[in-house]
Amino acid sequence: EVHVHPKLGVYLKGVVDERVQDMEDFMERLERAKTRQSVAEHLMNAHSSRGHTVFKLVLEKHGGSDNTIVTSEVFFVDLAGRENERTTQVKGNRLVELSFINRSLMWLSQCIH
Repeated sequence: EVHVHPKLGVYLKGVVDERVQDMEDFMERLERAKTRQSVAEHLMNAHSSRGHTVFKLVLEKHGGSDNTIVTSEVFFVDLAGRENERTTQVKGNRLVELSFINRSLMWLSQCIH
């Protein structure tokens, strides 16, 4: 869930913040996160993502004669795709998921514009 706090700004409910020291450590956490992704099969896609995934990578460089810290942030976002109830032919809980996915994509497009 995405929320907006008046002082903190945008934040995601249930975010896990973990520190890594090297690429191997990062890849291990990335693979673990991939196991938490929810996927389901429907008529158009055997491995349809049922939600959105957001990764925030913060890089820090320490050093220099004045002991400066330079910080960069990169966001990686994997969005579940918009789905059409006619072509996917989903019913029940999958139809409810579809409506939530499509609604969240609509709100995201409003934020971008």
